[in-house]
Amino acid sequence: MALFDRQGEPPSGARRFPLMPRLRFKDELGWNDLMLRDWGTFELQRKKGPDYFRANLADALHLRPDSSLLVGNLNNQRTAWLVISVLNGIREAPTLFDAMPGEGPRISDKVRQQVYERDGWKCVVCGSADSLTVDHRWPRSRGGGNALENLQTLCRSCNSSKNDKVNGAA
Repeated sequence: MALFDRQGEPPSGARRFPLMPRLRFKDELGWNDLMLRDWGTFELQRKKGPDYFRANLADALHLRPDSSLLVGNLNNQRTAWLVISVLNGIREAPTLFDAMPGEGPRISDKVRQQVYERDGWKCVVCGSADSLTVDHRWPRSRGGGNALENLQTLCRSCNSSKNDKVNGAA
């Protein structure tokens, strides 16, 4: 809009800052990379400079694993969001149930060892001892977790043929 363009004047508002913080997250529609419009972030840059800003932004915003963001939509566009406030203590820290399907925490080496030992170091379907894997009886894609009771030893062949079917073997 030419009415607001001031030729020769330095940029104003958020455009005058060298860094624009962004929020990267994944939801059911895919990856999002949204601008963080929090005035405190701009004040941090103005007062302390870009290097300090980069190193201390999360602390300045009081972001923790249990943080939630109160956001508002700008101009009714999916890519323009305003962070109104960082809210802490209103929910538990993320758990497996907060993760997107297929992106849950990996099975720890300790639990993997327990599964192999419990199942006698062989596939619970065909009895093979070659190319063993740890499989989810109730698949992660269907909400299954990494609890020992939900895990079983399968060879690669049996695991491949199972796909994401529910399997109560063993």
